[in-house]
Amino acid sequence: MAENHQISSMDDLLAPYIRLTEADRLPHTPRVRVCMEAPPRLSTTLPYDISFYLQREDDDPRDCRIIWNAALYILIPSNLILFRHITNPDGGLELERVDVGPDPTAGNFPIVGLRTPGAVVEEELPKLVMPGGSRLGFAAEMEAVPWPGREEHEARLGFASANDAERVWRWGEAEKRRAPDFVKASERVPGTPILVVTLDCPRELTLRKSRPGSSTFEVRAKVTYDAPASEKPITFRTCDLWHSGSIGLQSRREGYEFYKYHKLDEGSDEQEWQVCEMDDDEGGCGIFDFDGPDIEVHIREESDFISLRPGEFWTTAYQVQIPTYTRLPKDTKVGDRFRYQFLGASGIDWWDWGHLENEHAETVVTLPSWRGRVIQPADNGGRPRLVVPASDPVEFRVVG
Repeated sequence: MAENHQISSMDDLLAPYIRLTEADRLPHTPRVRVCMEAPPRLSTTLPYDISFYLQREDDDPRDCRIIWNAALYILIPSNLILFRHITNPDGGLELERVDVGPDPTAGNFPIVGLRTPGAVVEEELPKLVMPGGSRLGFAAEMEAVPWPGREEHEARLGFASANDAERVWRWGEAEKRRAPDFVKASERVPGTPILVVTLDCPRELTLRKSRPGSSTFEVRAKVTYDAPASEKPITFRTCDLWHSGSIGLQSRREGYEFYKYHKLDEGSDEQEWQVCEMDDDEGGCGIFDFDGPDIEVHIREESDFISLRPGEFWTTAYQVQIPTYTRLPKDTKVGDRFRYQFLGASGIDWWDWGHLENEHAETVVTLPSWRGRVIQPADNGGRPRLVVPASDPVEFRVVG
């Protein structure tokens, strides 16, 4: 006689751990649930980020406001439980509760999962019960290529700090190998002005540490309005054409990029252009008011709004080195080659036909308190996107 094996569902296996269920909800209260999201793969040597959010599941048209403290209702040991999924000899699933100790890397790396037991939010109104049972699963895996600095960093600063440092290292390695991409001339919208960006710089740079007091080295960008003399002038905001990180470029294929001619791998003679992060020894940071009210500005009084007539140009520059500091990477040596390129802009923040001295003498736009992208008129007043394609790159070599 064949044996009859009953396979338990995940809900059945988790039921003993759920403190509050749907039956515990009080009538005439909002139906709110805690939900979780996270990647399906957990690296044993990288941070693992879990997103928690509240989801309302009733159809009551009234708004509700919840005073919610994730640290109180979720991020305490009794409110999150970690399980290891185990296959028993009969092929069924079992859950083994895991006590999260100081060394999360101990043991093997099977599939594990998290679940929430539920919470009660105390208010003057009836208690708002959030049933437990929200869960997510993930598989823990080791990285195929270990970080060379892992052991030394972890010995000095601990496991968590080493995870953060390894993530930064892996981001950097991926960035180096990112295939260059840029905005193409074919992406221009018909009927919009044509702006052309050209770059220029000396072909050689003298290392500051080799010759203190050496002259300033900068790359200059020239933005030309390419149009017949009979065409109307244009006015636009220049922030997407600065080097210093435009205030809201839409993707990694925009703005400016530095490249260095690198060996593909240690011990290899093959070389390729790889993205290069420049050092900024100036230090300091900007202070932004993100909570203040929106501000209205007359664009004629703002330095980042300019007008060009056909054939005119506007210039900006990026200082790679001045007599007192250099932005070149600290490991730069004589003979190194660098490349600099404007990757393009898929949509200038604001533009319009006309000149600041005439049509736009009284034009007002609304900016957020931190002077980010134009809020009003929304969507550039309905005008099509002004696309600026990539420039040709410029190259320079480091000399002593």
